[in-house]
Amino acid sequence: MKELVRQLLRELGEDPDREGLGNTPERVETALRFLTSGYRADLGEILNGAVFTEEKYDEMVLVKDIDFYSLCVPSRQLVEAVDGAKRACEVAPGDRLWTLERGRIRQTEVTAVTVRRTRDLIQVRTGGGSFRVTPDHPVMTGYGWREARELKPGMPIEWINPRSLRRPVAEPRPGYALGSVLGATAADGRIQDGRRINLTVRAQPFAETCREKFSRWFGLPEQGSRSKTKAFRLPPVVTSSQATMEGLLDGYCDGDGYRARSGRFIVSTKREFLAELGDYLGTPVSLPRSGRSDCFRVCVSDPWHQTGWYAKHGFHRESEFYVPSDSTYTPVVTVEHLGRPKTPYTVYSITCRPYSTFLLAGHLTHNCEHHLIPFFGKAHVAYIPDRKILGLSKLARLVEMFSRRLQVQERLTTQIAQSLQDALLPKGVGVVVEAVHLCMLMRGVEKQNSKAVTSAMLGVFREHQATRAEFLELIKTRGPVI
Repeated sequence: MKELVRQLLRELGEDPDREGLGNTPERVETALRFLTSGYRADLGEILNGAVFTEEKYDEMVLVKDIDFYSLCVPSRQLVEAVDGAKRACEVAPGDRLWTLERGRIRQTEVTAVTVRRTRDLIQVRTGGGSFRVTPDHPVMTGYGWREARELKPGMPIEWINPRSLRRPVAEPRPGYALGSVLGATAADGRIQDGRRINLTVRAQPFAETCREKFSRWFGLPEQGSRSKTKAFRLPPVVTSSQATMEGLLDGYCDGDGYRARSGRFIVSTKREFLAELGDYLGTPVSLPRSGRSDCFRVCVSDPWHQTGWYAKHGFHRESEFYVPSDSTYTPVVTVEHLGRPKTPYTVYSITCRPYSTFLLAGHLTHNCEHHLIPFFGKAHVAYIPDRKILGLSKLARLVEMFSRRLQVQERLTTQIAQSLQDALLPKGVGVVVEAVHLCMLMRGVEKQNSKAVTSAMLGVFREHQATRAEFLELIKTRGPVI
């Protein structure tokens, strides 16, 4: 890295060996490693031992004014606009683009478009198509946001068939009915060719409502027309509410189970599913009375949901209600660095609101960072606990970890919110980031008094206006607290 800095100084017309610049390469290397130290931080280590169980506290927890300091698309690449696909060079502020938010189709509006030149592009081919981006362009994978250069063959990318963007969307709702249908389909249904559900029920409208969405809910791969749900695992969505879990237990028992004196037995050859269910209920997996070695059962007592029943935890929520009802995942086939052209490519960075993401050939991407120039400011982080609270200093370390990377403010905001949501499963999370961007002060428009504000609201902060308003009121600038 030091030698690269020396070369950069020469390109700028300087002598790297002159007095005053002799130690510059080493200083620059040290500074860059510090500013990008967030890549080498581990979220698990930061939160280790700092999450506490607090059953009675459910008021807002807010840490204000956390300081942070942190450090695109080719012109012909098609972007999925609401009024029809456009080349990136044709996208303008005010255009509306299609995007995905937690697996569901949404619209977002372009607020700014910036242009730069580069000789480095990557072409990504997937099972759903192909697209070209710069190596640092973020793409949503099954493991979270990854830069295009990090993609590997076989890695899943969130994707939707662009031809389905305009169809009406049926929104699934949590509850007993959903859990019951999931359980019944898992027990006796057939998923045919990865796109059809064969479920024999009494009411035809019920079957018609179910047929389209279940493969995605199960997360099953495409299978032959005669295959049953052998790959079925315990869907995380059923732990989002007691009613949904109760529906799953009843529905599965109706298909593959029987009642007992004080509960019911679920019987199945799906060992992995029963192991996950038994682990959740705190009940061992056993062999049925028939003695079949390929068949197993789990006992579900009637008061399974009650805390303290035979020292068990009862029902506990382990997930939000999140069903990616529109999007799916498509595997990466190849990732290819395109050859360096004689003339640079023109690439575009697109900024959108209220969602900062957009679709390229149906693949979910994020606008990319296009300057190695820092931005700095303050972050305000709040959450409403659901039995788990976090040491307050860890919130500041969380902000520090994600800010010390090559970042854009929009992604920084969502990463802080989502990581806190995943770690604590609270009732809601609110994050507001206020930042000054040196790329606007030092170059380009050179606006000295501009400030960018981004927010991410999850759970009750998004659903309840009063909660959101209270949070925004509390973070307003006031005098010092003594």
